[in-house]
Amino acid sequence: MDDEAFVQLWKELGSPTLVAKASGMSVRRVFARRTEIEARHGIKLAASSDQRVSERVRELGYTDQDWTVAWDKTEGLSVLINNPMRVSKTHLQDALKDTLAEIRKASPKLPKISRPKPGKDPALLICNMSDLHFGGWSGGGVDAVRQAVEAGLNDAISRSSTYDIDHIHFVMGSDCLHVDSAVSNTTSKGTPIDTDGSSWSQAFTAAKDAYIHCVHSLRQIAPVTCIHVGGNHDELSSWCLSQTIEAYFHKASDVSFVVNDHPRKYLKYGVNMIGYSHGDKVREAELPMVAAHEASDIWGATTHRYLYLGHWHQTKQTRYLAISEKPGVVMQWLRSPKPPDNWHIAHGFMAGRSITSFIHSKSGGQIAQLTINLT
Repeated sequence: MDDEAFVQLWKELGSPTLVAKASGMSVRRVFARRTEIEARHGIKLAASSDQRVSERVRELGYTDQDWTVAWDKTEGLSVLINNPMRVSKTHLQDALKDTLAEIRKASPKLPKISRPKPGKDPALLICNMSDLHFGGWSGGGVDAVRQAVEAGLNDAISRSSTYDIDHIHFVMGSDCLHVDSAVSNTTSKGTPIDTDGSSWSQAFTAAKDAYIHCVHSLRQIAPVTCIHVGGNHDELSSWCLSQTIEAYFHKASDVSFVVNDHPRKYLKYGVNMIGYSHGDKVREAELPMVAAHEASDIWGATTHRYLYLGHWHQTKQTRYLAISEKPGVVMQWLRSPKPPDNWHIAHGFMAGRSITSFIHSKSGGQIAQLTINLT
């Protein structure tokens, strides 16, 4: 049976058991063939059991985005069902593969930049514009976000000019985009939220252009490491965005990337351990030990340790000491430049709007916070 005939039979019957009976194949072979055809043709062959699970999920008050796998024990067979409505990073990676390859081929060959050698006290500039929420600003839309990004970028560049910057961290993701669905205006877990009226593609394009502009500007100062941090609003979308930025700068030898699935990233700069996370997955009290375990090699090789977090749209700093009189880790939450929406107002999260960049001495710890307050 060729692929076309199998697909037609599947659409008519919608059941692995019935397809197996009609085709003479074993049920195991039907599942294998289904997977092969889906991969080969880039299609999804949903089963009637998928619909049964969806109906039951909705009866319980949930949505199709709230389940990933389920067991269907009808038809005398136990079948593990993958949710066809919930796109995974694996699915997106397959879909993006050819597109990213084309972007890499077309990526510009950027001119090399002649920079002075580092001085006696080199420093790191951290640009972490957390919680930008492109597509979620009720006043001004994506243009207002772009203006805030430009203001934060220019402030960081101007006020860091008195330091001997020899490297830059540029943090991507962390709720850069307001929604994760191009159709339903929902977060990564399927929660419906208000938007500014922009389409998902408009928000994605605006964020892409802003990120490219930031990296172009920052690499004029020093080599840049771009770090992807997943958020709770845009887990899949920002992951695609970060990979797009990586592909665009594919030919730039002074721009490197840390883009992977891990929710927390740790980097070493001199005596500094610098970690980045959105701040929504691990409880505050547990974060220091999680960091010490996940980055034990960097932890042991440094004396100044920091975790930069977002999510709550407000600033605070918590210092944990691992041992008396020896430094542990400083956790610092960042404000968002986004005006508070109805949800944040209802829950009392009405902190000021700002973007803060940081300076770290290579031989010491954090030596400056560069904050621009937005009205």
